[in-house]
Amino acid sequence: MADHGQRGDEQAGDGLRIFGAEPVTESHRAVHWPDEGPSWAAVDEPPEAIVTDDGPTTMALPIVLDDASDDDHSIEVVELATGETPELQHWSEPPTGSMPAVFDQDEASGGSSASHEAGDDADWSVITGSAPRFRSGDGDWDADGFADEWAEAAAADPDMQGGALGERESDPTESDEEFAAAAAQKRSGSRDIETPRRAPKPARPAVRASAGPDPASPSGRNLPVALATAALLAAVAIACFVAGEGLTALLAATILGAAGAELVSTLRRKNLATAHLIVIAGSASMPLAAWWRGPLGVAVVTGIVVMTTLLWFLFEAGPGRPLIGSAMTLFAFAWIGGLGAFAGLLLDQEQGVEWLLAALIPTICYDVFGYFCGQQFGRTPLAPKVSPNKTLEGTVFGVLLGLVITAAILTKFLDPFDGHATWGVLIGLGAPLAALVGDLCQSMIKRDLGIKDFSATLPGHGGILDRFDGLLFALPTVYFLMLHFVTP
Repeated sequence: MADHGQRGDEQAGDGLRIFGAEPVTESHRAVHWPDEGPSWAAVDEPPEAIVTDDGPTTMALPIVLDDASDDDHSIEVVELATGETPELQHWSEPPTGSMPAVFDQDEASGGSSASHEAGDDADWSVITGSAPRFRSGDGDWDADGFADEWAEAAAADPDMQGGALGERESDPTESDEEFAAAAAQKRSGSRDIETPRRAPKPARPAVRASAGPDPASPSGRNLPVALATAALLAAVAIACFVAGEGLTALLAATILGAAGAELVSTLRRKNLATAHLIVIAGSASMPLAAWWRGPLGVAVVTGIVVMTTLLWFLFEAGPGRPLIGSAMTLFAFAWIGGLGAFAGLLLDQEQGVEWLLAALIPTICYDVFGYFCGQQFGRTPLAPKVSPNKTLEGTVFGVLLGLVITAAILTKFLDPFDGHATWGVLIGLGAPLAALVGDLCQSMIKRDLGIKDFSATLPGHGGILDRFDGLLFALPTVYFLMLHFVTP
């Protein structure tokens, strides 16, 4: 503390120096502070306004001289005319300390100060024409006929009748024409605003919340278009089935390639970059490789897809982070191509088309009967967080009817199941349940992506992946059951 005080004394003795970028020289201006206080402390009274008879009002301000020293605390008085705007000086010049003074207009004009001493009443009378009246209590409002004066003034000037006593103002929420008419009449001075009224809108016909393209379909599916699309697909599939396993494998490759293209396109729209060419080519190659070389073909294509995916991001062939892009690419390939490869594995068996039909028939039965029964009898949601439209009643009916119809068709029309009713029952029960799981899994992914359908490739059905989602899970289920049936 002692050192600090001593240092402060030394600084006070040296003075306060304000300087710029140049070195400090003796020519720089310095303001010295005396021991007893600032230099203007020696003035007995503060500076007052100076009024002259032949000139404007000026104001005296103390200015510290440039050459002020510790012994000479002189003050320079600078007079500035009221209302005069001083010329701005250069930034390098020393400050003048002058400022314009603002005084009462009567005094500035040389008038007597009596009007100023009279208070604010004179100023108030200039504006209102009468002295102000102050009312602080409830009784003061009734004194001196205040209410009568207010009533007379309000009757004489309709503009004073505001608030609840006034006329209805125009509603800014009305149409532009009504508001413009009201504003024009108000600007013209008329308070009687006649606002044109709009004709009442005709009532809209009641529409059900679930109405869609087809009013008869609560789910919004256009049934005629959906049935026509399904019939066309069935005709193409039957032609391929009749032609044999090779053409059927080519049909499966086409479907899986299109489904993979839909998936990577949707992921790209959601900023999830993938090696899209690898997904499409790998998914389309899996059923062909499985039909040609069996499980070995599946292993070869899988290994190639994994390696090329990593090389894709190593050489930056596409956008996206390597880890996330590789993960999404392999996920898309495993979902579409990996599960779709079991179509080729079923076709690789003797009477392969019949085994593929064993997976296709129960899936179609479950889907069709589950849809119609759910629309007619569905009341209880099966998985409201994943698929709100799927009901427990529709699912139960779809599985049971799929079981009965599948078992009947397989045991009577397909050679591998001749004399094996148990095989038909197990497949008729397992395949619909697997299709249900596949449908729910796809709904989960779509809900996470925030979409309704992957595309509109198939009118009335959505995308190809939307139509064959259950079959992707039914194919491996039937294949594993087939291995259990035919293995000695």
